[in-house]
Amino acid sequence: MLSSKVVMVVRELDQGEASFAVVHMVFGASNASKLLSNVSTNHRHEAVATISYEAQARLSDPDYGCVSTILISRSDSLA
Repeated sequence: MLSSKVVMVVRELDQGEASFAVVHMVFGASNASKLLSNVSTNHRHEAVATISYEAQARLSDPDYGCVSTILISRSDSLA
């Protein structure tokens, strides 16, 4: 689990730096680079946005990550 000091530092960075810092902390720069190398250049922007979203979700909810958002969304649509 990430410390509150790390979270505070990430929040003080600008948007791009913060996104990179979170992706680096959660997935590692090497893993993120490997993921992106398998994506065509015309889809890379969407892939970066997705990886960034997933890293933010994992930072907010270390156990479930973005799955908790999906489950909440599903339960809302079924209600």
